[in-house]
Parts: sequence; C-alpha cells; structure tokens
Amino acid sequence: IDKENKMKVCILGAGAYGLALALAFHRNNNKVIVWTKLEAEKEELENTHQNQKVLPNVLIPDDIQITTDLNCVKDTNLIVLAVPINFFRSTCLELKNYVSNNLHYCIATKGIEKETGAFCHEILENIIATKQIAILSGPTFAIDLAKNSPCGLSLGTSSDTTYEIIYSCLQSKNLKIEKNKDMIGTELCGSIKNIMAIISGILEGMQVTETTKALFLTNAIQEMGNLILSFQGSYQTINTLAGIGDLLLTCNSKKSRNYCLGLLLSKEYESIEQKQKEMIDYIHSNTVEGYHTLLSIYSLIQKNNLYCPLIESLYNIIFNHQNQKELLTVLTCK
Repeated sequence: IDKENKMKVCILGAGAYGLALALAFHRNNNKVIVWTKLEAEKEELENTHQNQKVLPNVLIPDDIQITTDLNCVKDTNLIVLAVPINFFRSTCLELKNYVSNNLHYCIATKGIEKETGAFCHEILENIIATKQIAILSGPTFAIDLAKNSPCGLSLGTSSDTTYEIIYSCLQSKNLKIEKNKDMIGTELCGSIKNIMAIISGILEGMQVTETTKALFLTNAIQEMGNLILSFQGSYQTINTLAGIGDLLLTCNSKKSRNYCLGLLLSKEYESIEQKQKEMIDYIHSNTVEGYHTLLSIYSLIQKNNLYCPLIESLYNIIFNHQNQKELLTVLTCK
C-alpha cells in the first residue's frame, strides 16, 4: 500500500452509487479508478467529468481514472463492486481472469440473484474463492454521499483485515462506518428495504394516515428481522444503519425510485394493461432494485415456506393484480 496515496481502489460500476463511492474514497486521498463496461459512459465521464443522467451537476475530478479495461484491478488493493444485481455474476466471471489472491472486496450491489436466489457474497465466494469480502449498505442516497453530506454506512464482514482496510480509506469526518459481522443480514436489509419502499409509496399514494404508516414501518422492521433469522443472520442487524436506518430513508423519500414506483402503482388506471405498461416503462428507464428483488425473494420465501405477509402482498399486487387495499388488511392481521 502506497503511504502517500493510502490505497489504490478500483470501483466496478459507473452508476450513481459507484461514482458517489468513488468521490468518497477520493476525498480520503486514495487513488481511485472507475471501471465501466460501457464505452459511451467512459467517454462522457472523460469528456464532461459528469454522468448527467444518474448524478446531475456532480463533477468527477480529473485524477479519478475512468477505464473499460479490467486490467485496472491487477495492482489494486481493494475492489468495490457497484454494478446492478443482474450484471453481478457476469462481472465476477470476467473479473476472475484478472485478480490475485491477496485482494479485498467490498460489495455495494443491492439485491439477490433472480435465477438462483444467491446472495452477492455467495456468488463472489463461489467464483473467486475468497473470504476477504465486506458488504457495504446503509441510509445514503448517492447524490448526498457524492456531495459529502454527513451520512453513515454499515460494513458487514467476517474478515477483520478487510474491515480495517475499507474503514481506513473510507471513514471520514462526514462519513461514519459502522461494523458488524453479519454479511447475510446486511445484504438482506439492503435488498428488502427496497421492496418495503415500494409498499410505502403505495400507502402514500393511498393517502393513509401517519398512524398507519407507523404501523407499516413497525411491521416492515419485524418482517425483515424474521427473514434475517430464517437465513441464519443476526436479528441485531435490523438495528444497524443497514437495517432501520436504510429502511426509514428509503420508505420516506421521493428520491427513492422504489418509493416512486409505489406512488405510480397507487394511481387509478383505466385498465390493468395501462398500469402494467406504465410500470414497465418506469422500470426500464430507472434502476428499481426492489422490483427485481421481489421476484427473487418471493421464490426463496415459497421454497423455504416462510411467513412474509408484506412481501407476499406486494407480489400479489404487482403480478396477480390484487387490489392494493389488501395491504391495509395485511397490516392489521396477526
């Protein structure tokens, strides 16, 4: 590790969160490289120093290198995976050809693989055969992290060395890094809160009272905690920044695309077809992790015979065209 530049950090993914993390690492005097698979994205970042679509009016400094060549990971210390969940496995398979055994990995991808129900750390462990992995999750909108607003993130890892490395190059006076040893729980929180945000948006669109919203949030916390236990995680993880922290943020803001999808679904439509079209159009033009996670987590729930009434209710609203008012019944059932 270079003492002048604390660390060489390679971030895979030039979306909003990847770039926001690049800026956070860069502010701590680390040498930062951002990899994207898209040549057009690389050219825009090199020419304008912005990704106007995902992080408008945020300038990327000249000394953050942008590349489409995965060779960039060869002499790095830390790899941060910030690609969308549907590209996570293919990115890991490509990455395998370039990495050495001593690298540390920080997963910032949210979601569970739809086809297999696998968690991100399981995919990475399986392909690259490493235990030097941490999950980064918490209540941070990319734009706020990019602009250095005070915020906090949970780092779930069983490797003390990986934690120390990431902590040393990311913790700052405006960014709190909180440690836990529960990778599964941290991943589940980061994934399920997006589903809960869609429900929250639907309830907001239905103009429910603040009392009903409080009931929903309490139920959501309990359902997430029980789900963590079902997958041998720690219930305590629900009380971290990745748990309650991220849930409160995502379920209460129009900055959340998942919450906005819920608002869209709550509208009155002339037909089911019109509703489906508007939903699909929105999902195609925005990254809505909760929609994709809903499919994968619903399969896991069915496979393992788990009781998750909120998640099942949202699945039925979206895919079986159930009336959204059924949510109110679910909130008050035992």
